[in-house]
Amino acid sequence: ENLKIVEQAKPVLLAFEDISGGHKEHPHMGATDENGVLGYIHDETALRRNPPAFEYEAEKMKNACTLRDNNYRMMKERVFVDMDYDKKKVESGAKR
Repeated sequence: ENLKIVEQAKPVLLAFEDISGGHKEHPHMGATDENGVLGYIHDETALRRNPPAFEYEAEKMKNACTLRDNNYRMMKERVFVDMDYDKKKVESGAKR
């Protein structure tokens, strides 16, 4: 289900974005951009400041959100670990 959502996502351009203001007196001018030109400055906030639109049909979104399968159970229900079994395995030295 999640894979279907990811497969429908449209690609996002993550190309170089010059935020240096002309590379004047910048302490980190050693990096190169995608064309090999010195002066690249990575902007880790570019995608957050200009996020792509999330396009997913309303009916498909509703169906995906109402699905209660094993993935949903794994995220929402409590996980039980059989501690006695685990302790026996550790004491026996058996590989897992």
